[in-house]
Amino acid sequence: MKYYLLCILAILCFTLGCIQPAVQSDESIRPSDEQIMDERNGSSIQNAIPITGAGNEQECVDMEYLYFEEHLGERGKEWVPMSQELVKKDSRTYDLFRVQFSNLTQKEFYFDITDCF
Repeated sequence: MKYYLLCILAILCFTLGCIQPAVQSDESIRPSDEQIMDERNGSSIQNAIPITGAGNEQECVDMEYLYFEEHLGERGKEWVPMSQELVKKDSRTYDLFRVQFSNLTQKEFYFDITDCF
């Protein structure tokens, strides 16, 4: 008798959603846009920060510096640009920035600027 009651309870829970199926949908496995952007931190060409929506090259540069201001702080106080280099790879165009922080450490940032041209 107990076995039958447990079976009925399990069936009710499953049909009412109390027990989740073991198989996940593709949607729950796919990373969110925020996770993808977190990976695009500019640390390499593969993780280049995409610049889109710029109307011309100057707007593209402005958007790069806006990124720095938002993520690194005030230019000239917390960081300074050391160099900027255009890099082409696999039919894409990148800006490679080298910045120096107030503690004298340096870091490189890659921006994918293919859409700017």
